Formats: sequence, structure tokens, C-alpha cells
Amino acid sequence: MLLGLCFVLFSGLSKALFTDVSAREIRPFVKIFGGDYAEEGEYPFMLSMEQSGSHFCGASAISDYWAITAAHCLVGTDPEELSLRAGSLTQAKGGTLHQAVEIFIYPKYYTTQFDEDIALVKVKNPFSENDYVEYVKLPDQWEPLEVGSEAMVAGWGLTSMNWDAELSEKLKDVKIIVMNPEKCAENPQNRGSFLITDNMICAAAEGEDTCPGDSGGPVVVREGDQQKLVGLVSWGDGKGDLNNPGIYTRVSQYRLWIFMKTSV
Repeated sequence: MLLGLCFVLFSGLSKALFTDVSAREIRPFVKIFGGDYAEEGEYPFMLSMEQSGSHFCGASAISDYWAITAAHCLVGTDPEELSLRAGSLTQAKGGTLHQAVEIFIYPKYYTTQFDEDIALVKVKNPFSENDYVEYVKLPDQWEPLEVGSEAMVAGWGLTSMNWDAELSEKLKDVKIIVMNPEKCAENPQNRGSFLITDNMICAAAEGEDTCPGDSGGPVVVREGDQQKLVGLVSWGDGKGDLNNPGIYTRVSQYRLWIFMKTSV
């Protein structure tokens, strides 16, 4: 599975450190180990966020001009330095590039450390320029997600816990299982800054996880022939351990905010 920010890093670094750095500088917080390589057309909404031609976080296309990602990816980022690559399975190659023009980080993110981890990006040229792009479906406001549900996560993050490892050249995905949030909150690590809230989804798969490079990427469930975006890769310890599940932003908590900003 994928995880955005590794617990091993977050436990030693304060949020203040991230408020003045660019998204490129927090690149180490992204990876999927285990899992499989995604197939052509499997995630047509999947985007790679890039600075200076380098991938650092994932995102999802929700309409012609709007993408959704994790807030921690974009703190301190100038839209002029940000582009989003669409319609490619290969990291930093192929597809079409879309210049960012505006970034909207959820306002409460700045006061909650690891909660409220969601942001929106508006681009200059529409994603529909690329015939391979389709937009992911969004959930309703406060739509429930059943414990035990199967979801998929995708990203180009690191493929091992070695911080000298390379990002995955090809898009990878992994199946995760939604866990009971109360059980997740029982983990002694999930206290203080790491408190589990209603804005989060706990999910895990034994031997598979996310971490550096996967941040901001999609967590989707299938509804018939459609995929619905239920979560965003946020944080976790990246161990691939059912006792230490990944934590994902619950998109349904922010549906009204998304609509107010994007009309989507």
C-alpha cells in the first residue's frame, strides 16, 4: 500500500519545519512497496505533481481545471513552480504537462499538524487536452465508508524503506482494507500530534504500504464501472504492518469545501 508521510520521519520532525519549505524539499515523504504495476487506463485520473521536472507527490484530476491532493505536499509551494503530468504511467515522462495557476490548502491544516490534510490545485490548460484522462468520481458529504471495504492506492513513490532508493519509474498500486478507526486509535503511537480523527481513514495490507513519493495520491473504491475517490495518501510509518496501518485523508469530510472552491 502507499503512505504519504512516514511515522519514522514525522516522529522526529515538527510541523513548523514544513511551513517554510517547498513541496520539492519534502519529496522524501512518498512510496509504495509491494503491490503491482498499474495497467494502461486503470487510473485515468492519476496525476504526477512535478517541480523542475521531478515527481514529488501524487494527485487526482476531478475536472478540466482542478486536481486534488494532500496539503502537506504543497506547503510553501509557488504555483509558478508546479506542474501536473496527466495521462502517463511513467514517472516524469509522457502524457501532458499542465501548469498550476492557483493552490488552495484547507485553512485548518495549518493549525492541526497532521489533520485536515487536503488541498486543491487549479491548472492553466485543461486536463481534457489529453484523450487518456478521465475524472475521478467524488463522494457525497459525510458519505460513510464501511469497515472491511477494499480500496486501491496508486503512486510512484519509493519502493523500499531505504531512503536512498529511487522512486518507481512505473505507476504502482496496492489493495488495502479499511480498518475500524477505534481499533486504529488504540495504537499507542497514535497519540498527541498523531491522534486519529474523523477526518482520517485507517487502512492496511500485510507486507504492503505507502510512504515517500505516494503522498497526495488517490485511495479509490470501485462502484460498477466507476472509481470513487474516498481518500488521499497522508501519513503513516510505512511498515506494511496491520498493527501500524496507513492514514489517509477522508475526502467525504471536505465535499462541500471542494464544491465551494471548484463548483465540481
